[in-house]
Amino acid sequence: MTVTHMVTPAPSGPALRAWRESLALSRQALAELAGGISTTTIVRIEAGEVSPHPRTIQALVGALRARSAALAAYNENDGAEGTAPSLETSPGMGPRHGTA
Repeated sequence: MTVTHMVTPAPSGPALRAWRESLALSRQALAELAGGISTTTIVRIEAGEVSPHPRTIQALVGALRARSAALAAYNENDGAEGTAPSLETSPGMGPRHGTA
């Protein structure tokens, strides 16, 4: 039996930056949502200075998708009070250990 894995191409640095900015996320906020990736790493990825490890891209894309989903849910509720997404409560992106 042959198993094939679908690989989603990683977004380019400028595409990653555009996606982050479209969600009104700072680099620091994305770093926190992505499990503590450094802001320096995000700057270097967005500038095309480094070729990130696949797990780094997976963490960044996962954080951006979760934030996109949270904003979509908020918009579906017409911005009803109590439904605004926050960095701490984005789906699948709870607070990190050791943070207040």
